[in-house]
Amino acid sequence: MNAAWDYRDPLEPALSAQVSDKTLMEHVRTIGALERESGSAGEAQAFDYIERMLKSYGVEVERREIEAYISLPLEGRVHLPDGGAIEGLTHSFSTSVEALEGELVDVGDGRPGRRSGRARSGRSSCSWTTCTT
Repeated sequence: MNAAWDYRDPLEPALSAQVSDKTLMEHVRTIGALERESGSAGEAQAFDYIERMLKSYGVEVERREIEAYISLPLEGRVHLPDGGAIEGLTHSFSTSVEALEGELVDVGDGRPGRRSGRARSGRSSCSWTTCTT
């Protein structure tokens, strides 16, 4: 069996000939120029644009909107005992808090065999890839 990335759709040669690099860049510039934070007017404008373009190409579009919890965290960092800090990227998966304190446990690279017994309930754990509470 061939790897998935080796698959070529039989329609690809015919469709590729119809793709314009200039048109693709026009789409990228149009969408990229909009401020698209979740729930914003710019996000709605981007969806409107994409919907119009798809319909102009004859694609049937069904647009759905859902109620979703959205938060926009401003910053995240871990303050170290020596006065230093580790800056982090913020994610909007939970409610905001003014401050969160707890014991930080290094679990190495996060592989199960290496973190056993180190991260416990009520502690925050950090690996080279993620931090959890």
